[in-house]
Amino acid sequence: MKKIFLFTFLVPLALYLINAESTYNISQSNLKKIETKYGSKALKRVLLWDKMLESAKTKTTIKKLKTVNDFFNKIRYMSDRRVWKRKDYWASPFEF
Repeated sequence: MKKIFLFTFLVPLALYLINAESTYNISQSNLKKIETKYGSKALKRVLLWDKMLESAKTKTTIKKLKTVNDFFNKIRYMSDRRVWKRKDYWASPFEF
């Protein structure tokens, strides 16, 4: 289920952000909201995600895909039942 989520939501979102005309930055107020709602680990992941997106902007499409895939493959898989206490839960990118 996580692989389906990755390829149907996260990869297209990351590619969109990488190809966006303006620089992808997260405001301090949004970072604070993320930390308040999802915790300090999520904040660290978001900052790493932002750094990864910035570094991928100048790469070819195939290298962008590899960069995004490598980034999310570093996150250890855990079942929805274990993490969310549900059979199936679609976590937001900030929860992932």
